[in-house]
Amino acid sequence: MRQSILVIEDDSDINDLLKRILTGAGYDVLQSYSGTEALLLLKTATPDLILSDLMLPGMDGLSAIRLIRE
Repeated sequence: MRQSILVIEDDSDINDLLKRILTGAGYDVLQSYSGTEALLLLKTATPDLILSDLMLPGMDGLSAIRLIRE
């Protein structure tokens, strides 16, 4: 079973680059472009690791991680 990583990054170029690198390293990658979108995604997915930008539109990355931990 492959491990999955959720990337939360609002810059689509960076998000896509991380996906290519991580997929090439053998991971399944879930992409999110905001903290709110990540919270919605986590209702149906359980990634093994979350990589988050701190400066996101709307809800910042730190707030999103705090909510995810709850």
